[in-house]
Amino acid sequence: MVFGRARYRLLALLVAGIVVIGMHAAAAFAEPLTYMTPWGGLTAQKEAKIVQWAAERAGVEVDIQYPAGGVQGVREQLLVYWMSGVPADIVWNHQSTHLELAEKGAWLDLRPFIEADPDISVDDFVPGALDFYTDDEGRIFGIPFRWSFTV
Repeated sequence: MVFGRARYRLLALLVAGIVVIGMHAAAAFAEPLTYMTPWGGLTAQKEAKIVQWAAERAGVEVDIQYPAGGVQGVREQLLVYWMSGVPADIVWNHQSTHLELAEKGAWLDLRPFIEADPDISVDDFVPGALDFYTDDEGRIFGIPFRWSFTV
């Protein structure tokens, strides 16, 4: 199944992104990385295992946060963090709030990390999927790992 393999490849890309970012952040900070997600339940259990695996390989500790209120709760918490100057390190963000935070300058450009990793290429994504997270200057502010189409 093509979409099944693509989904797992993108999930692996998410894990790789966490590891890359984690290694860079670990070199700069001795405190745990903050990983924020709106999802709970079974999805959260799977996600926690992925994050735990990546953290072990990067040699860092990760604090997973599940703000109350789902997607809107993550948005509110991200705004509080951003305004206080202490942003979350890694976020599973929903596209409905992504552009608002991008316009505020709340996201780190991921392009240098992607280009430095030989296992990741912008060509690995479904055409158009990465465009949403790329600005007019070519900076990439997010990595899509779940993409659905309404028919």
